[in-house]
Amino acid sequence: FHHTHWDKLGRPNLEPMTALFANLIYLADRVDVQIAACPVNDSLLMSMAPIRDLVTRHRGTNFAPELVEAFLEASVPEAFWLALSPDYVAEHVTEMHHSGNSRTVTHADLKRFALIIADIVDAKSHFTKEHSIGVSQLSRYLGGLAGFSGERLGEIEIAGLLHDIGKLQVPDEVLDSPAALSMAERAVIMKHSFATWRILRRIGGLGDVARWASEHHESVGGQGYPFHFAGREIPIESRIIKVADVYQALAQTRPYRRAAPPGEILRMLREMQARNEVDAGIVDQVAGNLEACQKYAVGGETEATAGYPRLSGIS
Repeated sequence: FHHTHWDKLGRPNLEPMTALFANLIYLADRVDVQIAACPVNDSLLMSMAPIRDLVTRHRGTNFAPELVEAFLEASVPEAFWLALSPDYVAEHVTEMHHSGNSRTVTHADLKRFALIIADIVDAKSHFTKEHSIGVSQLSRYLGGLAGFSGERLGEIEIAGLLHDIGKLQVPDEVLDSPAALSMAERAVIMKHSFATWRILRRIGGLGDVARWASEHHESVGGQGYPFHFAGREIPIESRIIKVADVYQALAQTRPYRRAAPPGEILRMLREMQARNEVDAGIVDQVAGNLEACQKYAVGGETEATAGYPRLSGIS
């Protein structure tokens, strides 16, 4: 609800604090947009009064009155504005990166984190509800058929949960478009797997997971994206997640098509195999275990997710 006006936030029946925090993010976002429009940093101090006036004019409509009061009080010092200049923000982020405390987590902790991220990503569109969970469960199942076990299998599952984290940068109207995507919209979509790589590679210890998650649109023939890896350049774990991603997506209703039955999904995977887009051995495993693959892709909670905390009602 970070783009919902304050006077409209009562309609979704939100808890008062949830509505207030959503509106706080909206106010901060709008102020940042105004700052970004300043041609040079030196003009920030010249923009103080106009931006404060703009926020004041929308008190009670766009913004909660108490947030407007807090903003007006906080934004009196020049330092408030100078600290929001792009060069200072970049410097501050760098300092945070170098001074942040690291913490070692267990695989169970990491999976809990990944489940929360998957919930947030899938909630961007009601058409993709449970997509990341389904990809994760099917990836784990196919990984087991490929001979993986223990922590390696758990890492494949986590990569499946996180594979679409880059879609947080894709506008909802592109994800939910019922029409064929334009070239510009397709270019936006194609950035998401590289964004997944950029996000996950910063987390120490996630090197393999980051790679597998970000390569789910690579093709064994080299025609995929964003890296154009081919053949054995693509790890088997990445190839498993690719097949799981394709299967789960086809098994879900999307704005431009209905969900496909298992037999139809297998036919389309075989066509992709013929075009050298997916690993033939993994498709063979799907063919030999079609009923189980369908259960793991869209069957809801399984032993892989049972007992882990989930978020609900995300918008």
